[in-house]
Amino acid sequence: MRGLLQLLIWQITVPCAVSFLPSLPPARRIRSIQSLRASPSSWQSYVSTHPDATAALNKVLSEVADPELQDVAFLFVGQAHAKSFDGLVKLASHHFGPTTELISLIGGGVIGEKRELDIPNQACLSLMTGILPEGAKIDVGNPQDFKLAKNADILLFVDPWSDIQSIVDSLKPASVVAGGISCPVSQGQPSLGYMNQALPPGSALALKLSGPIALQTVVAQGCRPIGKKSLTITELQKGQVITKLDGKPALEVLQEVTNKASPEDHPLIETGLLCGIASSEGEGDYLSRQMVGFVPSIGGIVVGAPNIKEGDEFCFQVRDATIAEQDLKWMVERAKTARLVNGDYEPLAAIQISCVARGRGMFGVPNMDISNIVDLLPGEHPVIGGFFANGEIGPVGISGGSSGVHKPSHVHGFTTVVAMICERRYPQAKKDADEAKDEIADAWG
Repeated sequence: MRGLLQLLIWQITVPCAVSFLPSLPPARRIRSIQSLRASPSSWQSYVSTHPDATAALNKVLSEVADPELQDVAFLFVGQAHAKSFDGLVKLASHHFGPTTELISLIGGGVIGEKRELDIPNQACLSLMTGILPEGAKIDVGNPQDFKLAKNADILLFVDPWSDIQSIVDSLKPASVVAGGISCPVSQGQPSLGYMNQALPPGSALALKLSGPIALQTVVAQGCRPIGKKSLTITELQKGQVITKLDGKPALEVLQEVTNKASPEDHPLIETGLLCGIASSEGEGDYLSRQMVGFVPSIGGIVVGAPNIKEGDEFCFQVRDATIAEQDLKWMVERAKTARLVNGDYEPLAAIQISCVARGRGMFGVPNMDISNIVDLLPGEHPVIGGFFANGEIGPVGISGGSSGVHKPSHVHGFTTVVAMICERRYPQAKKDADEAKDEIADAWG
């Protein structure tokens, strides 16, 4: 048994996080763009698998209609083009010009045109652009520089060397925070870009949405409990070393779980045993976390997550493709139902952030997640862009927009986060309703 546990530990890798968080250049610390056009909002998404990075970018740029009108552009670059990242950022920025907010990022794969391009070492990139609804505003900058209102919605992109948990915690006044962690190929490599600059390691970018534009998020889990579904952390050391569960040594409980596991679960355990910490929302959802080490002398398990407390509910977990697919389908249906009940938000486009451990590596077939996500957007040609991430950021379940629910965001693993960019329609709907009430009142004298 000890050999199996040691194997599980050595299979885990965790990116190093440091506290260095550089600001954007002073002239662009917070930059705003507001759409004053009366033209309707429109979005586009294109991908390329050309092996030459410049040719791949030129291909997707050539497909964008009216590039000079685009208010915002997201360039997602696969790792095979990582060495060309700085040049790609500059070329894309030159193409769109200074009036388009360009955010660039390296992912473990990219998403667009209803495809998930996640084959290891595959040359790929994805470009998503949009014209904002009239009056919509986006502020872009370092998240530490924002003063947030409770009704702010935030898209957040960070690299693995930023102080990720502190950044997410600092944004809690916002209604919805969604995004992901980039996937640089090597330590110290820039993997985020803003406008014509590749940003240094330790950077973070936040986009604050306001006016008639908002986010609705869907977060689908990829794990299920194994063994007893709910244990209580009864002893904790140094904030991350769980020494007792339900009053018993944590390592002893883990050994009992692995000994009693079904034959069907043995392969799942061997490919990576995880744990879940109950979310603060109290809906029975668990945040999946890696176990990063053992302390046999005290029967302890080291969990790769901050903010664990004695009394928290805990479970052991395995990754499960069937559960992952079912959970996403359920979340999609919940989001669609919420939209029927409250039709004040119209989805325009979506950014899909999927864990690098999902995709065909989990499901065995391509495009599993996006084939369900397309049902969230109206029309025959839903616009979805995105990337495979080193970690995903978002609330548990569905939040924001027509859900009518606003929850705190967390850093996740093994999930898919869908950030739907929506146009708010409720001001006009409220005005129409008020006018109707006035007409009824007048009719009754």
